[in-house]
Amino acid sequence: MINLEKMAQKLADIPFFQSFSQADRDALLAMECFAEYAPGECIIYQHGFDKTLFYLIEGAVRIEQEDKPDQPLARIVDPGSSFGELAFLTRNFRSANVWAETYTLVMRLDEATFKSLPLTIQSKIQREAAKKIIGNRQMIRTLVGN
Repeated sequence: MINLEKMAQKLADIPFFQSFSQADRDALLAMECFAEYAPGECIIYQHGFDKTLFYLIEGAVRIEQEDKPDQPLARIVDPGSSFGELAFLTRNFRSANVWAETYTLVMRLDEATFKSLPLTIQSKIQREAAKKIIGNRQMIRTLVGN
């Protein structure tokens, strides 16, 4: 079980979430949208269809395509980093697998949870996800095959 008091401190320590007001961080905590994954557990399945965005709180994840498992596209270790934003924003099928490399704690925002958040939070999250996609154009070309 995830301790919400400790989670509040973790969010307060992550630069991305520091830009949120305390009320906005409290709203995220109230959603209880956090999930834990064991090392080797798949968080996102390639070709799956869901509109969930993830923020790494603790741990490390590896992004890879099924046909190239020995050539990871990326490794995410920085708390506050997002993944899954391409399918979240474009409503397309998942273009890669995401695996927990270590014990991993994430904030998991599915479509219903996202839509129930205050508009101030939705706006910040959408803006950040769009900036990340623009910044990762080369990886996205690899993912979508262009």
